[in-house]
Amino acid sequence: MNDHRDHIDETTLLKYYLNQLDQEAKTAVDKWLEQEENSKAYEQWVRIWQKADAVEDFEKIDVEANWQRFQQSVGTGKQSFWSAWKVAASLLLVAAFSFIIVKYNGQNESGTWINYQAQANDDLVTLSDGTQVWLKEGATIRYPQEFVGSERPVELTGEAYFDVAHNVEKPFKVTASETTTEVLGTSFNLRSASEIAPLELVLLTGKVRFSTENEMVILQPGQKVALNSSGFITKAANDNVNYLAWRTGLFVFENTSMEQVMADLANAYGFNYQFQSATFSSCPLTSKYEQESLEDIFLSLEVLFGAQITQTGDQVTVIGGQCN
Repeated sequence: MNDHRDHIDETTLLKYYLNQLDQEAKTAVDKWLEQEENSKAYEQWVRIWQKADAVEDFEKIDVEANWQRFQQSVGTGKQSFWSAWKVAASLLLVAAFSFIIVKYNGQNESGTWINYQAQANDDLVTLSDGTQVWLKEGATIRYPQEFVGSERPVELTGEAYFDVAHNVEKPFKVTASETTTEVLGTSFNLRSASEIAPLELVLLTGKVRFSTENEMVILQPGQKVALNSSGFITKAANDNVNYLAWRTGLFVFENTSMEQVMADLANAYGFNYQFQSATFSSCPLTSKYEQESLEDIFLSLEVLFGAQITQTGDQVTVIGGQCN
């Protein structure tokens, strides 16, 4: 790996990952991570550290065997002292990280946990730290009655909008669809994977670390992440103004294809859909709907395009339709 760390060493980065830096040091790392090459280098280190999470106990690490392999690798005399020292330090760093993970893993599992399922869109839950979570209908959140330990863990199934109370000492972590979103204080919309829509996170304010078992990315406001069909993270600018329509009831379409129109409606109201005419799916729509029922929106589309929209359970079929 190319070394783009400048004055930020591995120990400092590890402490940053574990949220063990004071505010001044953390701010310095945050500023350093604004450089894309630094962010990529950090993400590579995180992937290396996460591999150590499989170690069950620090005492079980075969330090002697690792040291013997290390001595053999430098025994030729071709490596400099400082190069050899970096290898040894890296071995110790990974071992130390493994021990920390094992020692403190699950320390938030004590106490009473609450399971809550939203009965309607925009159902509000306020957590013990003041964090507010607006849930989409059917979404389920699991959270401790009181946050203990060094983290604030929450589990989500479905979609929710988070306004996280700032606490630099206790990172807020949301687990959804085998991913983890870590923040200190920010606002974002997170949708876990479902049969209707894939996992997606859109960041409004602040900064978050989004990770899977094998990858990690850092998001800035206005960016979104998703998982592709292979399970890898994709990051891009958020260009969909209707991602919060399930909360606001406001849909804005500007020369938007009917395919995207139906996708936005399906995400907000929770249904699957299909077009009988592939040609009609590309027809553009410019319109605005505010606090209107799904039935009224469908009726409007039928009148505008001469289409027929039928719904059976959670399956919607668009029949016919012509571009204006």
